[in-house]
Formats: sequence, structure tokens, C-alpha cells
Amino acid sequence: SEESLSQICQASPEEARSLVSHYLQQEISTILRIDPNLFQDSDCSLTDLGLDSLTAIELRNRLQSDLGLSLSATLIYDYPTVTGLTDYLLELLAVSPHLGTSPTETNPAESSTRDNLEQAIADLSEEEAEALLQAELKRLDR
Repeated sequence: SEESLSQICQASPEEARSLVSHYLQQEISTILRIDPNLFQDSDCSLTDLGLDSLTAIELRNRLQSDLGLSLSATLIYDYPTVTGLTDYLLELLAVSPHLGTSPTETNPAESSTRDNLEQAIADLSEEEAEALLQAELKRLDR
């Protein structure tokens, strides 16, 4: 939300890190329907917590919508822990020229999560779709 985004922008680096990390833990907990207290270790792999390719896309969509950033479909596989994701988002927010503006995409409240997921999958480039598929296959091989 814009309110939390402005809090992050106005916070000290340590506070910003804490706010982003907490925000990610809440979002991931909501998507996976797990207890946020499972995040005692923010270096725990998100796939170990149960994040799969569809929930990864859902998380990416929420982050894009909430933070007004354009994020790769392979985001969760590139930054597979809360710590890694926090660092990456803080970097993006620090250099983002449009802080505080909301993306011009459709309002998530107007369409269902399933529609959003289907659209996100349809929007994937061939490279992004292949990377997601490869990551999912690697995960299933474990």
C-alpha cells in the first residue's frame, strides 16, 4: 500500500529492512496459509515452506501491485529466501523513480486471484515460462 511504501521510503536503512522483511513474511504467510511465526529463520528457502510456481506468481503479483514495481516472473527463484528478497526489493525501491505511484494495471480488487494468475501466466515470455518450468521440475526432482 502507499502508506507502507512511504513508511519504507522515510525509514532508516535498518527500519526499512525490518519493514520490508515483515511485509514479505505477512504476504507469504497469507498466500501459503501458514503461521507467520514459521519465519524465525528468514534464510529458510521459500520452496521449503511450500511456495510453488503458482504461489510464486501470486506473490510476485502482490509485490508488483503493492510496491508499484515491475518484477520478473522468476523473482522467487532468483531470490529464494525472505532475506534475499528483502535485499533485492530494498535495492529496487532505493532507485525507483516512481515511488508512491500505483501501477496502471487493473485494480486487483476488480478481478479474482485466479484471473490474475491466469493473466500473469499468459503474460510470461517464453524465457520466463521456461525458467519457471525448469525451477518447478528441479523442485519436484528433490
